[in-house]
Amino acid sequence: MKISTGLQAYITITGSLRSAVASCFVKVYSGAVPADADAALGSAVLLDTFSAGAGGASGTAGTWDATMVSGALVKTSSETWKDASTGPVASGTASFIRVVLAADDGTASTTQIRVQYTVGISAADAILANTTFTASGAQRTITGSQLVFPKG
Repeated sequence: MKISTGLQAYITITGSLRSAVASCFVKVYSGAVPADADAALGSAVLLDTFSAGAGGASGTAGTWDATMVSGALVKTSSETWKDASTGPVASGTASFIRVVLAADDGTASTTQIRVQYTVGISAADAILANTTFTASGAQRTITGSQLVFPKG
């Protein structure tokens, strides 16, 4: 997991991780993983966007529980985060995820609040049961999600 300079500054000066990502969208990409969460998306392709409510890019931002669970900030259990009813927007193999706010345009930034994960079926920051996305396929859901800062 990599966090952006904007998120680091928010947590250090302004408020909590929970408040920083209080209104987030989860975006899944294929292609080269940016060097860090401040970097532009480059040639990465947006495969899917997950949100609460209607789902997808037109849904409402997802929220996080007020109680830490085993050291983790966890997705609000009463929300179902899903993509659009028509499924993914592009086909490809997922290589990374960004947790972002609605206004994030993916350009290089040291002020945007972002969390970036590599994805895979094993040995990655985020584990997906299936990393293959098919445009206009079946709708997908995120049943659980957590953000963890290592301690020690």
